[in-house]
Amino acid sequence: MQVTRIGNHLASVGESPIWDARTQSIYWVDIRGQRILRTALDGRTDSIELGEPVGSVACAVDGKVIAALKSGVFKLAFDTAEIELIGAPPGHPPSHRFNDATTDSHGNFLVGTMSLAVAGEPSGCLYQLRPGGQWRLLLEGFRTINGLAVSADGTTLYVSDSHPLERSVWRCEYDGEAGAIRRRELFVRFNDAMGRPDGAAVDADDRYWVAGNDGWAVHCFTPDGSVCQSIPIPVQKPSKLAFGDADLRTMFVTSISAGVTAPAGQPDAGALFRVSPVAPGLAIPPVAL
Repeated sequence: MQVTRIGNHLASVGESPIWDARTQSIYWVDIRGQRILRTALDGRTDSIELGEPVGSVACAVDGKVIAALKSGVFKLAFDTAEIELIGAPPGHPPSHRFNDATTDSHGNFLVGTMSLAVAGEPSGCLYQLRPGGQWRLLLEGFRTINGLAVSADGTTLYVSDSHPLERSVWRCEYDGEAGAIRRRELFVRFNDAMGRPDGAAVDADDRYWVAGNDGWAVHCFTPDGSVCQSIPIPVQKPSKLAFGDADLRTMFVTSISAGVTAPAGQPDAGALFRVSPVAPGLAIPPVAL
């Protein structure tokens, strides 16, 4: 297994990688840099500046990009920078922004919000945005919502809170068609050595992979919550992972440069990494918006 850096771009807060098989590239974001990036396998990176923080991206069925910015969810044509507002959930306050996101098998966009306050009040919510543009509130009470991933059969939704006071991942019984969480239980709580459970994905064996922010690693858990593998990443703050390439046996990992300790010793902090070969992942369905 090899861990290598892709390209030269260093993000302040790199997040939300998503593999686009149509362009054979990875979309990802720099939240503080207010940019969406697209990196080809040869490392060539293009970007678009959006003028406000962008928490996450997803691929849409029409080839465009779904982007969750501070003010709402938008659809973007990356090559032309044409952008249109899809909307925001009722009552979305200006003191909050969107953060982590994923997609379910019904084409719904699952996205969380969080407070911009440094203290991280537990006021973040998890929403389902349906193909018709309707919003459903799924969960609330998060400080820093992350870790969103859906099981292969679509009935289990994972969600984490990566705030230092929480460091927890929950497993939820999920009904994507109805837009409802039936049950929620603690899946795993991270210790200091593991870091904080940031962005995540599920592989073809239904194992849950999650970036250990401040833990220098990506961790893998079996469905019963046991750690089965940890892959060291050469930066303090790996932030999220995605499976991609032709056989989905490559893991792409974003990272953060802001707030690292001893930055001179981490010249690759903020980079996009390739980890291969790994167990095949699940393809993320496009959003039907």
